Formats: sequence, structure tokens, C-alpha cells
Amino acid sequence: MCQAPRATNADCLYPLPIGLLSNAKLGQSSLEVDDTIHDPETGRNHRRKLRLVAPPSFGTPTSRDEEVLLGLIELTIKRERPSATLCFSKWQLAKLLGWPEDAQAFKRISDSLHRWANCTLNWDNGTWSKEDRFWVDDSFQVLKSIACPDDSFWSCVFEDSIFTGLQELSETPIDFKLLASLNSVLSKRLYRVLAVRFLRFPTLEVSLSALAYDDLGLSRTYATGPLKRRLGVAIKELERRGFLTPMHPELRFQRLCKGQWVVSFTRATGPQSLDPSTDRPSKGSRPHGLKAQTSGRVNHKLVVQNHHLPAASLVTRPTKDWTTFDRWWQTLSEVTKQEVETQAVAAADPFCKREYEARKKTGGPLFNAFRQKILRNFYSAQPRLGGIRASA
Repeated sequence: MCQAPRATNADCLYPLPIGLLSNAKLGQSSLEVDDTIHDPETGRNHRRKLRLVAPPSFGTPTSRDEEVLLGLIELTIKRERPSATLCFSKWQLAKLLGWPEDAQAFKRISDSLHRWANCTLNWDNGTWSKEDRFWVDDSFQVLKSIACPDDSFWSCVFEDSIFTGLQELSETPIDFKLLASLNSVLSKRLYRVLAVRFLRFPTLEVSLSALAYDDLGLSRTYATGPLKRRLGVAIKELERRGFLTPMHPELRFQRLCKGQWVVSFTRATGPQSLDPSTDRPSKGSRPHGLKAQTSGRVNHKLVVQNHHLPAASLVTRPTKDWTTFDRWWQTLSEVTKQEVETQAVAAADPFCKREYEARKKTGGPLFNAFRQKILRNFYSAQPRLGGIRASA
């Protein structure tokens, strides 16, 4: 039997955008975040919503406040004897976050602590109850209290359920040196989301709309084109830092059907660059990335070129032609088709497999798109399939 998911209040602190990409506005007192997670007990996706409510005088937390909270979590976990009460100096936290140790940064930390101590987070079907074995609503605060004994030191007390979740973490998935080196707020948030997910899978394929709107908190007014361009800038910065494996946009963003796109990510295994100067190529240098090479009137080859990769790893990828697959599929009997589809689903990546299973009963165009993608990917990875003869 599948083990029940262990969703706690601390789960929302890493993958969800509980702050705003822009600065908090005076009078803005609420924020809603949607999230979808896989429920291994039912085998389906579970939809939950997080509502954040803050007094108008403080406003809702911003992306800077998220960084402060992550820093507090890091300091708590790294202690020899973790406690719900954390004492720290303002220089210690500023240094961890890569912020300048000046009065402006210290005021930013102070404002952030007051925001977290005065805001309430409300889950709708967001916390798993081990006793009742179903999803329940919950309301909690991140910090129960804060204190400033003197001008140099602060202390804060985590809410009980938050600290209980933190005790299960041996280390945070966040590299604060890499986080501090990123220039864009969107890059920092994307890094935070991917760093958590890479703990389970080195390669990810996620829905573009779910990533952009739910995980990163981008406005739903963005159309697909502008959404891909804005997200592409953040992805490029993470590629230059050596966190993501470089990939051409046509391979990074793939269309399943009308209005449905998926984004692919693979964690890089090489050393990471923390030098912001690498974001700007020198004059006269050729931009890195994937370059289309043409000879004659038509050429469908795309050649990956990147200075981080050795010459032996340059990849040539032809444009897919699925005519052979379609013809081969038509030659199979219904029994053989079912056998091949079962093997294809078992070998599919987690995202496609999860969406396939969740939509199998209802069907529809989106299910058909995932089914087709799974079958074609399996066919490409198994060249001998073309030699299977149709069953009698």
C-alpha cells in the first residue's frame, strides 16, 4: 500500500510563492496561492489553496521577505541543538543572504520579521492528518513572536507545527551563495522551486501554466508567448550559473495541444558559476545556446553549442517525423497495442505518467495529448519496436 503523503505546514515555505514578486503595497492585506501535489494514497493530483492574510499596516510579504525566512530556517537547521526559539545577530543573517551589512539591509530584516510575525496563513485542504487520514483545513502563523533585546541581536519563535516540520529536515536544499548571486527575483524563485523538486528527480517536465502561475506567482494575464520569454530570461541565468543544463527553447518548451505547454529541466552536474559577470558576454563574442545551421534551402538540424560543454557532447537532434510510428502503430493488434501502452506508461517520466493516470477515466484532448507523447517517447527510446510484427 502506498504511504500516505506527509504534508505539513513547513511544506509551503519552499515551493510556494508566499510573497509577491513586486514590493508590498500599503493596504494590500491578502494573497492567494494555488498548489497541486501528487497524493500517493489515491494516485491522483490533490489541489489545495493557501491564503495569506496580513494587517494593512505591514502589507503582504515580498520576495525579500521570503529570502529572510529561508535564512531563518537555515540558521535553525544548522544549530547543534535546534530549538523553536532562534537567536541571531543582524550581521549573521545579512552575511548569509549575501546582503550588504548596512543600515538599509538591517531595516529590511526588521521589517521582514514584523511581517512574518503579523501575518496568518490559511490552508484549504492543505494539511494531511495522519490520525483522520484525509486532507484538512488549517490556520497558522510562521513566527509566534519576535524580540529585539538590543540593537545588534534578534530572537524569534517558530510556530509549533512549522518547527515540527523543520525538525525532519537534515539540511535545506537551498545554496545561499548561489541564491545571492542571482540578479533576478524571478530567477531566485525559480531556483528555489526547482531545487526542492530536484531532490526527488534530476529531470523534470512540468506544466508551463502551473509553474508560472502557481509556483512562481506570475500574473495570469500573461499570454503563452510573453510568459515563455520572461521565464526564458530566468532560465538562462540559471544555465549560466551552472544550475541547469542548457537546452534550446524548442526543446525546453514543448506544446502538447492548444493552450497546453510543458517545460523541461535537467539539473546540471558540473561546477556552478557564482560570478555575475558571466551574465554579459564580451563584445564580439558569439552568444551561446542552440544555433540553427542551414545549408541549401531547408535544413532541420539543430546543433547545441555551449562553452560549458566539451566538444564531444555537442548534440545533433533532427526534427521528429512520426509517420513511421503512426504506420507501425496501425499494424498492431489491439492486444499488442495494450501491451506496448502499458510498458510505455511504466517507463514514462513522472509528470506525464501522473497526468495520464489522472485523466485516463475522463479522457479528452489533454489525456490524448499525454498518451500520444508517452507512446512516441517510448517508441523513440526503443528502436526495436519497429520490428515487432502485428499479432495474429
